[in-house]
Amino acid sequence: MAYALSGIIGTKFDAVTAGTTTNGAGTPQPLGLCVVGSDGATRRFVQAAAALPLGSWLNIDEADQASLMTKTLTDAGYRIGVVHDVAFADNDFGWVVTDGPCTAKIAAACAADVQLYTTSTAGLVDDTSASQTLLRGCVATALGDTDSTALRACLLTNASGVATP
Repeated sequence: MAYALSGIIGTKFDAVTAGTTTNGAGTPQPLGLCVVGSDGATRRFVQAAAALPLGSWLNIDEADQASLMTKTLTDAGYRIGVVHDVAFADNDFGWVVTDGPCTAKIAAACAADVQLYTTSTAGLVDDTSASQTLLRGCVATALGDTDSTALRACLLTNASGVATP
């Protein structure tokens, strides 16, 4: 398990804090805080706008509310992230990867080392571009297989908030 290199006390990437507010009151870290982990990935402290399964691709709005990635939210310019360390229940606070290596869900038979796109399935990406949005700086570094719920190695490089229709 990766640990924070910042030295910020109480930073646990594999833990969530239950919440009901959207302002971060009572959380161990301020919303939007970014920390680099020992695995080289940058993580951002966010709140789940809904349940977020492990490996899901996210859109993060300006208030650091994370939702399953959709074409509409990506086209709106929302930041890109991945649920890497632990799943979230609705309203949970915790850490998501926004830059660097991670494991994430990619569509079945997705090629490795090619550009990724949004899909019609919220929280899932693929290498097929048909009427979807290109995720610049996002690549699967391992092949997809017949199981799109399996987690595959991916890399986000300067991907935050960068997408084109």
